Amino acid sequence: MCPRVGRHGDFLIYRGVNMLRQEKEKIIEELAENLARSTIVITTDFRGLPAKEMVQLRQKLREAGVEYRVAKNTLSRFAAEKAGKKHLESLLTGPLALVFGYDDVVKPAQALRDHIRSSGSMLKITGGILGDRLLLAEDIVALASIPSR
Repeated sequence: MCPRVGRHGDFLIYRGVNMLRQEKEKIIEELAENLARSTIVITTDFRGLPAKEMVQLRQKLREAGVEYRVAKNTLSRFAAEKAGKKHLESLLTGPLALVFGYDDVVKPAQALRDHIRSSGSMLKITGGILGDRLLLAEDIVALASIPSR
């Protein structure tokens, strides 16, 4: 078992890849809470994204009132089941991060689109859920073109 070594900004640093059961349960609980109170959840593939760009992305999303969270797919799957968002399970493949939008459903999509356009990012939108509806990447792009409130 590998205890958490420390915290660096938004990142938790672990010694190795194994987490204690209590830490996993805490992460599942936090993710389930985020899923339950979010109006939209967008999944992104962050492969090839430099750490510096990840930090910039998190800052931009935070300014827009949006949360960006990287989590293991297994833990995300358990959290989705716990929160009653089973549609999310079909999107949980590969290295993913979850974008949680709590108020305006358009803002998260626009913030991601703007970041990808302005930085030429390798970040890819893979899909999402809006309420009980599964969204494809094309749906998220279309949603981003709608004027925000």
